Amino acid sequence: MKVASIVVIKSQFLKMSVFYRESRKVDNGVLIRIGQPYDYKINKIFYNELNITEPDHFLEIVSDSHENVCEKTVSVIDDLHNKEVKS
Repeated sequence: MKVASIVVIKSQFLKMSVFYRESRKVDNGVLIRIGQPYDYKINKIFYNELNITEPDHFLEIVSDSHENVCEKTVSVIDDLHNKEVKS
């Protein structure tokens, strides 16, 4: 079984970092970054300071409305789920 940590905003890195590191120890953790908003330099600081890897999947979902972000996220997560289950 794989466990996916889905991070939408930067403050969620703090909440999921311990859980994610532990799930990686048994090689079943997958980090998915939605990309809303995205700043590579700031995210790199989070990865380094919290001792987590860069995301396995970076979705680059950027939109002007909350509804569009949610719709795109659900669609892409469904596709990723199907790919991860097969691997």
